[in-house]
Amino acid sequence: MATMGSGKFSKRAKLFFANYPNEGFNEANLVQLCSQFGDVGDCFMGKGFAFVVMDYRHNAELAKTQLGKLTIPPMTTPLDVRWAASNCCLKVENLHSSVSNEILHESFSQFGEVERAVVVVDAQKRVSKGYGYVELVNSQLTQRLANRLQKEFLILPGSPVPVKVGLTELEDEDVGMPESR
Repeated sequence: MATMGSGKFSKRAKLFFANYPNEGFNEANLVQLCSQFGDVGDCFMGKGFAFVVMDYRHNAELAKTQLGKLTIPPMTTPLDVRWAASNCCLKVENLHSSVSNEILHESFSQFGEVERAVVVVDAQKRVSKGYGYVELVNSQLTQRLANRLQKEFLILPGSPVPVKVGLTELEDEDVGMPESR
């Protein structure tokens, strides 16, 4: 079975930071704050915002939760910590109920490296909502594939109808459909 989104330093572990002091607070300070939750792979600091890539998603979740409560003087409100937006995400619609995360992942792997694939399910009924998301590792590949699949049909294994594919931003709250139900 493929591991989706579990790689070290993946886009799924990238955080956005804002609301930190502009004076006297630098990349080294931010890396030091984040390092208490895991290894920091990359840090970029702009004027009033920053991005940090943590080693694993669960460490990034801890950092997001804990650092989102931290106020750094002279600021009077806590750090603004959110998931960084990804421009490498496709929304796949018209999925048959038999399509699982693994089938979605394997089907899109033929086009390039897939970081994560998830079929969205109704949390109470545990049945597919008929759509899912595929995150690729490269934004150029994502754009090219979206353009290509607007013109071509893609039929997934076990599905009698072609899927509809377009660019989107991932909604992290969505739950995936595992292979075994």
